[in-house]
Amino acid sequence: VLGGAASGKSEYAETEPTSIKESHPMNFEYEIKDNVLILNSERPLVGLHIFDMQGRCCIMEKLSGNYHHVNLSRLFDGTYILWVVDTEGYRSAVKFQK
Repeated sequence: VLGGAASGKSEYAETEPTSIKESHPMNFEYEIKDNVLILNSERPLVGLHIFDMQGRCCIMEKLSGNYHHVNLSRLFDGTYILWVVDTEGYRSAVKFQK
């Protein structure tokens, strides 16, 4: 029997997921000035991704701390998704215009 005991019940069915948090108690603010994304977070952040509307990752950065500047000059004008991860694994995303 794959992934479980002989009874056919999967051991994974009773395991809580650990890599994705269900609630998002993240609070962060951002603004864009002169092709720079200014990000200020209540909790320390460890990662940032910016995706275009086709789902391609345009910018990926490792972070540490609560306050960050990200250079957006290599992005064309348009709509993007900002995706951030904090030190506890919580994730949050917001759509923005460049």
